[in-house]
Amino acid sequence: MLDVVCMKSTLPKKPHNEAIRLELLSMKESDLRMRDDLASKGTLFGDYDAGMEEVHRRNAARLREIVSEFGWPGQTLVGQDGCEAAWMIAQHAVSEPSFMQEMLQLLQFASKRNEAPYRQVAYLQDRILMMQGRPQIYGTQYDWDEQGEFNPWPIQDPQTVDASRKEAGLDNLTQNTRRMRESVRQSLEKAPGDPVLRRKQFENWAQKTGWRNNAVNPVILRLTVLPGLYSVCRLSPEERIPEQITQLPFYICSRTPDELTVVCDEASAPQTGKRETGWRLFKFEGPFPFHLTGILSSVAVPLAQAGVGIFAASTFDTDYVLVKHDQLTSAVSALISAGHHVEL
Repeated sequence: MLDVVCMKSTLPKKPHNEAIRLELLSMKESDLRMRDDLASKGTLFGDYDAGMEEVHRRNAARLREIVSEFGWPGQTLVGQDGCEAAWMIAQHAVSEPSFMQEMLQLLQFASKRNEAPYRQVAYLQDRILMMQGRPQIYGTQYDWDEQGEFNPWPIQDPQTVDASRKEAGLDNLTQNTRRMRESVRQSLEKAPGDPVLRRKQFENWAQKTGWRNNAVNPVILRLTVLPGLYSVCRLSPEERIPEQITQLPFYICSRTPDELTVVCDEASAPQTGKRETGWRLFKFEGPFPFHLTGILSSVAVPLAQAGVGIFAASTFDTDYVLVKHDQLTSAVSALISAGHHVEL
């Protein structure tokens, strides 16, 4: 993949922790042996095999211990192949919703530090959305549909999916679907006899496992955390907007008969009036049509449930939400758990 090739020259020649690397590779091998055995019997895409679930849970438990000690096992710690093994273990831990969501957050931070390829984030994000019964973003997840066809799980925005895939270092959806169908054709796997019943069984399993216990958030968004710290300032209503503010590339102002509110980066904040400092800024990747409802609440509700206070502002095209810097990690975790895609 392109993202792996681009990073290759920056990686150390030897992993920092060879013992952990070898352990992760062994865990991956045990998973693949079980997978190959089920594929040879034509039952890989059937009910979740008890033996495979046992392997997945055992591997997830050990990965949890590794993460607790070292953080996400990225390429510096365990090399490219060890990092790939850790991602696969997280990807397959489908019986543990909270664990997968926690691993996604760690993987996103690792990807931003060039410790993991972005395609791993894409796959894990899509897998979580699929388990939650929500449309995926990158089109990485496949299953038998209700017509008995092996197709991508429903996609959030089919018009932009190839652009999203390119961003993640993936080929286009048509090519990938052709390759996936050929892989299934060469295996002994057959379409389910009753695809509607099979989908219902999957939904029941997801509900029982905990993927569907929370109310489904009907709006799935892409949000970007902008760099730097911001201030929210209150000036008297008769004051003019300070000239240095109007020269900034980004600021938000609102005036009412009671006050003038200014949001800007901390270094440029007005020295008069009241100030609340230490905010981080989420941008909603719009634009959003005015008739679309639930945009702001789809973010505000999970943040409120996580105990994260917000300051919200809207423009013609989109919305912005600020959270305190010391609550950023909690905010990102809550938004990912709600199904949103967060760029750090």
